[in-house]
Amino acid sequence: MEYVLSALLFFVLVKLSIVLHELGHGLVYLVYTEGDLYLYVGDVPSDNFQFRIGRIHFAFNHWLLRNTGGIDPLNHIVTRREGIMLYLAGPLMTLAIILTCTGLYYVFPKTIMSTALLYVAMINMYFLFFSLVPMTWYGGPMKGVKNDGTRIKELLAKS
Repeated sequence: MEYVLSALLFFVLVKLSIVLHELGHGLVYLVYTEGDLYLYVGDVPSDNFQFRIGRIHFAFNHWLLRNTGGIDPLNHIVTRREGIMLYLAGPLMTLAIILTCTGLYYVFPKTIMSTALLYVAMINMYFLFFSLVPMTWYGGPMKGVKNDGTRIKELLAKS
């Protein structure tokens, strides 16, 4: 039973990691704009946002199957500095998740649950790497979407 709970904890924490990464971006967005934030996990929604908390609208489309997410619209961020802060906020949140899960692993060593936390930290290292290394998705539902690293690189290249 403990293994089932560990697997369930791992699954829930990985999905929560994606939401927290996107909320990292979203917090910067909310600071610099007065508009609503549309946050999605899974496929890019087609105006199918399920619930709202304040200015944040949430959508979960095929979220059980895909470890992707994003926020929309981003066109209200106008300065280079705001844009860099926006695109760095998600990876910084992911780094905080890695450090938190690793710390909790050492606080509660040698349990099945702590092992799940260590695996969540490891998968978030993967998320962090693929979030910061500049790339554009080449296929699937995210085709043509640029990751955080690409957007930061483009903003840094602007004079």
